[in-house]
Parts: sequence; structure tokens; C-alpha cells
Amino acid sequence: MAFWVSKPLVVLGTVGKDRVLPARAASSRTAAPGRVERSLDLVSRSMDDRSDLTGIPMNTSATFQQATELAHATGASALRFFPWEGGRYRASPYENVRLLLLGESMYEKTPQSLTPDIVRTMVDRIRRGVWAIRFYTQVFQTVTGTHRRAAHPNTISTFWDSVAFYNYVQFSVGDRPRMRPRKADWGASQSAFRSVVKQLNPQAVLVFGRELWNQLLRLGLLQAREGRTGHLTCGQNTAAAGINHPASRGYSWRTLHPFVLGWLRCVGTGSTGQCE
Repeated sequence: MAFWVSKPLVVLGTVGKDRVLPARAASSRTAAPGRVERSLDLVSRSMDDRSDLTGIPMNTSATFQQATELAHATGASALRFFPWEGGRYRASPYENVRLLLLGESMYEKTPQSLTPDIVRTMVDRIRRGVWAIRFYTQVFQTVTGTHRRAAHPNTISTFWDSVAFYNYVQFSVGDRPRMRPRKADWGASQSAFRSVVKQLNPQAVLVFGRELWNQLLRLGLLQAREGRTGHLTCGQNTAAAGINHPASRGYSWRTLHPFVLGWLRCVGTGSTGQCE
């Protein structure tokens, strides 16, 4: 069965269509601090609310295109947004497989809000039940096969504690949904991706979105047979699988879950090559 669909809407954001929805009361637990920031450098180590992630003072009226051009001009190919790494990712990963969930990009109304910790902050609030964002809800349901409303809060927090999450594109795509990365963004983000893969050392990467999958192939970061499975060229025998983006037309987590689970369990046997 082919899971790719036409015209995927590969967008990920915190506002607009993917607005924050009411969720269960927050837990008092806090997330375990991530490890990646200790070994990967940001473009700028010191920022305030007047600076973007390149360390260049930002005029609050600057457009996203201007901000992105500034980032490219300063060689912002380093990691700009830290990945989420669950506290159990290494010691007790999901399905006994270190799983990296790979999204495409982010949008936000103001560049100043895109701090280095934005992904980690969002996922932590989701795992604690403070926020419910459609994209992350679909990710959870697709991988676990459990509807969020039927899931115990501990099930949700345990899931996010046992996986890693990262957005490939290291530049904001704009201030609203359905805006696309610039062509230069794909290539400029590959150095950061290689560094993240090296540090997280995933056994499996689940890629959300057909265009992201195709761009990884084009950049030589992924090798794949015909279909939706393959392996990273920058990982240590890291298996990869691609599925539709949750915002794409006809997306069904119930349809995709059996494939994802079967692929993960295959990777868990240690026979990565047989899972392609």
C-alpha cells in the first residue's frame, strides 16, 4: 500500500492552524534536561528579546525573508533549534529502539519567539498535558496506535520521554501555515542534521512528509529503495522510514500505525537491512 499522497501540506507550527488546544491539567513533573546542547554550538550563545538566533539585532518590523537572509549571510548552518531528547531515550527507548521523529520546519508570528529551546519547550508542555497541538497529537497516535483522548496521561508522557524529536529545517518558514522552506534552507540545514544524528545516535528515524523525504534523498543524507524505507548515510546503520505529513490530505494514523509498528519491531531485531 502506498502511503504517499499528493500535495502534502508539510508545515509545523505553534500558531494558526496548529493552534494550541485545551488539554489536561499539567503535571508537576519537569522534563529531564537535554544532552545535545552540551556538545553542539548555537550560532549565538547570548541572545535577548531583541535578537534573532544569528545574534544580529532584529528590527521588530523585519520580515521573515529578511531574517532568513541574514541567517544565511552569517553562515547559520549550525544548530539553531535544539532537538527534544526524552529522559528515557537512551536507557529505555520506545519499543527498545532509539527513535528520532523528524519533522520538517516551523513557523511563528515573531522571530523573537523562536528561541533555541522552542522545540524542547513545546514537547515538554505536550508531554505534561499543558498543550495539545494537532501535529504532535497525530505523531503520538500514529506511533502508539492510541487515540490521545483515550490515552492515560502517563502513556503520553512516557511516550515523549522515550523518543527524540527534531525539525530538519533550521530556519523559520514564515508567520503562518502552508509556507514553504526556501530552496537554500534545505542545504543550509544539513550540517546541523548530521551533528544531531551523530549526537543522538538513533537506530531509527521516522520522517514525516514526502517532500522532506525527497530532500533528504537529494542531499545524499538518505538512501532508499523504491517505497518508503531506507537508511541514513550519516548515521551508524540508522534505519529510516517515510510517511505522509499529518497535515496532508487523507492522513490516517490508524492506517499508518501497523506499518510504523512493524517497521520499528523489525529494526528492534537488529536486522536493519531487512527492514528496507
